[in-house]
Amino acid sequence: MKPDVRVYIRGVRDAFGEEEATEFSGPGVYRFMGETHVIHYEANGEKVLFKIRPGYYEQTKKVNGVTQKFVFEEGRHYETDYITPVGKMRVAFDTEKVQILEMPGEIDVRLVYQLFLDGALISRCEVITSITALGDA
Repeated sequence: MKPDVRVYIRGVRDAFGEEEATEFSGPGVYRFMGETHVIHYEANGEKVLFKIRPGYYEQTKKVNGVTQKFVFEEGRHYETDYITPVGKMRVAFDTEKVQILEMPGEIDVRLVYQLFLDGALISRCEVITSITALGDA
């Protein structure tokens, strides 16, 4: 796939029957390194990097000079601090699925996980990420 891509992300958070959806679409840069798809893009002043391979989805954000990394590995539990303007919170992810569908000029990823805040389950989340080559694949 060529380096210039369109990144589309749709996330749905189900907090005990109350759903909240967010969407993003914008330009990005794609590379394939080893067995890993690497995608860079910028949104709302945040620099974002994704690393995707079978069963694994990693997101690294740089916000106001602070780097935050979230790892989603199928069947695994991951904990980290989430930095906000009002302080940090301890978050955890229990990843159920990381499904990747690769087609010429397009990669679709379905990520399903449970989100915990300070040890308490707060929602089940599903994120669909589509990476599409601009121009010829």
